[in-house]
Amino acid sequence: MTAREHFRSIMDFQPADGLPLMEIEGYEEPTVQRWHNEGLPADKSPGEVLGIGGIQYLPINMYPEPPFKEEIVSEDDDYQFVRNWFGVVVKRPKDRSEYAYEGYIEMPVKDRQSWDAFRKRAFECPIVDRFGDAWGPEFWETLNNSDQPVGLLLHPFFFRLGLYSLGLEDFMLAFYEQPDLVHEMFEHRAQMTMQILDEVLPHVKLDCAVIAEDFAYRTGPHISTQMYREFWDPHQPQVMDRLHAADIPVIAMWSSGDLRPMIPTLIDVGFNAMWPCEAFCGMQVTELRKQYGRDMRFAGNIGIRAVAAGKEAIDREIETKVLPLLDEGGYIPTLDDQAPPEISWGHYSYYVNRLRELG
Repeated sequence: MTAREHFRSIMDFQPADGLPLMEIEGYEEPTVQRWHNEGLPADKSPGEVLGIGGIQYLPINMYPEPPFKEEIVSEDDDYQFVRNWFGVVVKRPKDRSEYAYEGYIEMPVKDRQSWDAFRKRAFECPIVDRFGDAWGPEFWETLNNSDQPVGLLLHPFFFRLGLYSLGLEDFMLAFYEQPDLVHEMFEHRAQMTMQILDEVLPHVKLDCAVIAEDFAYRTGPHISTQMYREFWDPHQPQVMDRLHAADIPVIAMWSSGDLRPMIPTLIDVGFNAMWPCEAFCGMQVTELRKQYGRDMRFAGNIGIRAVAAGKEAIDREIETKVLPLLDEGGYIPTLDDQAPPEISWGHYSYYVNRLRELG
């Protein structure tokens, strides 16, 4: 079986002749730099060396198009204040890499007037401009014949759009102080998504559709189920109905944090999968399976802290999470976050090879 067939079978609770070796979160850049110093060949990726695949997401850009030109707005002895590709001014320490920043200084959206200006600048290009140059019949055929699972990643979706545009604090306040702004932003994102689906679904056979929200943190969701119903229900059903009508077998919620209070609502509105299921936040796939049965599939949940700790902790993760669900299916083990630089190449290789032995 191919990795794509493995993915479909396992997510359908059907027998498979192996586990797909895959990562859904990827690797932090400093991690890969460390691994190159510990045995990973300089001209190879972790996936190439260890035989790890992943979901092949369609090349769709739901960010500002064209992206904002990165520019230094101001600086002092220690920091640069940089407007990034999303139009956000961030504070970056001069002595660290370009990936590091220490907070948002200015967000592009504050109210409906600034949203109108931002929307026109960032999100109103022709929808075909949001697809890669390769998009067309030959590329569709390549995707449909791929050995890897093929997915549609809707990112950023509603919550992430608000987070990236207003910043977390002002976005959370907007639910109470500017509800019309939130509804307007969500409806615009829903309509853009429907245009994307019109372009994708007639041509590409999808194994999963993934909605990226990230609306939870370590101890619980950022929003209540009541807020979800009030603000998501007027705009999201048209998207979910279209995904289900296309007979996509896996419709997943991608969110970090402790999402447990939201799971019954997510099932009710049409989700049947979720990842990365962060172990550090109390998400345990064996307990979730007992509670929700086959109504919810999972990927992730292998704690990055356990993999960093070494072989005994890795074996414990596999024994307590992977083995109990291996025969039943509905779960694909992967790291529950991007691999951080605390994980050594030796420990990561050991973790992948243990999964390969099970497969």
